[in-house]
Amino acid sequence: RWSADGKRLVYSSITKRPKTNYDIYVIDVATSTVSQITTEDTNEYQPDWSSDGEWIVYVAFKGGLKFQSTRSGTLVIADLRANPEYEIWVKRIDALGRGSTQLTRSKGFDGWPRWSPGRHELAFVSRRSGSLDLWTMIPGGK
Repeated sequence: RWSADGKRLVYSSITKRPKTNYDIYVIDVATSTVSQITTEDTNEYQPDWSSDGEWIVYVAFKGGLKFQSTRSGTLVIADLRANPEYEIWVKRIDALGRGSTQLTRSKGFDGWPRWSPGRHELAFVSRRSGSLDLWTMIPGGK
């Protein structure tokens, strides 16, 4: 996903450490400098920028991902239903590299988070009510 100013891209890629998993990275388009944003042993993916470019929202999964480019949409949805440990997290992008904050905690899938344009509201899809529904939240709000 492009940052609002068009200078950076945020994406998920496989990291190979003692455990292979997906992490979030940012690349500066002008310099080709890549920065690793997450380093947890969980899988992080589906990142999106806040409109001010200070925050990245993403999904973390505590289990093993089975995503393959050859899988059908039906198989991917079946995997999501079988693995309810998908939660939405947010991380401030700054020189201090502060930790992430978990925004959702539900028994169902939470995913595909997107920031609203020019605002601080998030939209995401959740199975917390038993079906895939669209939800919104204001991180840090009540």
